[in-house]
Amino acid sequence: MDVLNSLQRQTNVLNLSIGELTKDIEYRVQSMNNVETKFGTAVACVLQDPAGGGIINVFLPKSVQLPNEELQRYNEHEADPVNLIFRGMSKRSFIITFVPA
Repeated sequence: MDVLNSLQRQTNVLNLSIGELTKDIEYRVQSMNNVETKFGTAVACVLQDPAGGGIINVFLPKSVQLPNEELQRYNEHEADPVNLIFRGMSKRSFIITFVPA
């Protein structure tokens, strides 16, 4: 049954903007990677969907930058896990916070 659950989680994937996340809900950050986009380097996050068993792919705002070494440590579980919380908008900026998981 573990294989079935794993496959179902991997096929239940949403690609969202940070602004499309539910406000004030904690999303577990499963992994992060630096990705080159046409707008420059951005941090791509894979979040655990708290409402279901799937995952959510989002890009963090450009103000969030992390070196590859830190991202690698996080992805290899050498750093404490964190949750992302979307707090809303301020003018044209997303307000997000990170808290210990």
